[in-house]
Amino acid sequence: DALSSSSTNAIQNKTVHTALTVKANISETTKIFDNVNLLKSDSSLSNGQNVKTLGYSSINDGGGAYYKIVDTLPSSGWYESLNNGKYALLCVEEVLNLKQCGIKSNEDIYLKLYDVFKKCHSVVHRYYLPAGYYIVSDCVIIPPDSEFFGDGLNTEIYYNAEYSYFGMGLGNGGSNVYIHDFKINHKNTDDMWIDETIRSFLGGIGLSSSDFDSWEPHSRTISLLSNVKNLIVRNIWSDSYYPVQTEPPVGDYTISDVLYDNIIAPNGLVSLYANSAETQGFVQLDNCVINKVR
Repeated sequence: DALSSSSTNAIQNKTVHTALTVKANISETTKIFDNVNLLKSDSSLSNGQNVKTLGYSSINDGGGAYYKIVDTLPSSGWYESLNNGKYALLCVEEVLNLKQCGIKSNEDIYLKLYDVFKKCHSVVHRYYLPAGYYIVSDCVIIPPDSEFFGDGLNTEIYYNAEYSYFGMGLGNGGSNVYIHDFKINHKNTDDMWIDETIRSFLGGIGLSSSDFDSWEPHSRTISLLSNVKNLIVRNIWSDSYYPVQTEPPVGDYTISDVLYDNIIAPNGLVSLYANSAETQGFVQLDNCVINKVR
């Protein structure tokens, strides 16, 4: 609430009211499958059918969903390729449960998150990662105009990397980003400093305004945008040295309408870089609030 209501609404209006428009008519669901593999193997499915799965890999695993069968490759949204050459387009109301895309606990979800965000970001703006333990092996860029959230301490992201150039487990891809309700840990290292580079920031949230469109898997060449605006990070627990930081690129830069709220960081600190030697330029802070940090 310390952040201006207009800034908060700017994010929420983007993330809440825009969602995938393809919806299944539940009353016309023609087939029900135990899992996605059985859906894929059914050669009788035809264009326009509405179908349902009871789970992604198995019944009641949290990944059950409705799909619409289509003839042509969808240009956006999450889909499953069927063995008969058609496609099952996932139907989303407002929030995409990432388990419906095959994301599983106790696995490295980095490439899957990349795939989901790239396919869905133009039509889906709210992403939910249910309770579980998820491994991330490199920097993940959250798309602009998006909300990414979990179940608080019950959704743990473990950043499993020896070193990252960006030093972030999660990063925003521009303005209007809301990240909340996660526990974020990182791979421990016996030596905090290696080659005069701090390594224990691994596992944090970096609001570095990376250009989402330029993001490629495991790439260290990501363009940076000129400004950061309308960002909220809330209800985060992290053992990282830098659990949350807004890091501008080199040159003059503006950071505006940013809220850190309820960040628990027993081993580190949060930061907004302003007029820092690291930026080699002037950084203007406007309406930025850090609230309830422990």
